[in-house]
Amino acid sequence: MKTARNHGYKIDYSTNTITVTKKFMEDAGIIGTPAFNTMKELRQMGMTIAVKETTPRKNNKITYAQMIQYISCVENSTLYMAQFDAVREEAKSKNNHYNRVLEWFKDTFPCFYDMPEFNAKNEVIVTPADYLTALPEAM
Repeated sequence: MKTARNHGYKIDYSTNTITVTKKFMEDAGIIGTPAFNTMKELRQMGMTIAVKETTPRKNNKITYAQMIQYISCVENSTLYMAQFDAVREEAKSKNNHYNRVLEWFKDTFPCFYDMPEFNAKNEVIVTPADYLTALPEAM
């Protein structure tokens, strides 16, 4: 059986459906292309043709370089950089050291994805991770 991954379409005889990719449909719209000829054959089979829904990939990975760049912009950057280096060293003893560092980074800088606020020295103000939970106690 040919699959969408290899050829741009997948035939499912149990549901009488041919699922095609968006790219395959675009290519099949050009007369004389191999995809056009294949689409003619697929239509002759008399099955329902459905275009596969695609979801955009989310890349939430933050690289070490991005972490270092961000830390260099925040207030008390030398303190955070020292902590970052210590966590990176400690994480080398773990199986998945990147995830360990990423977890520390996200815990330390929970507002990383938010629009930054700046202090008088144009440094990014770091909101503590427990800011929202500590706020009601202070009142």
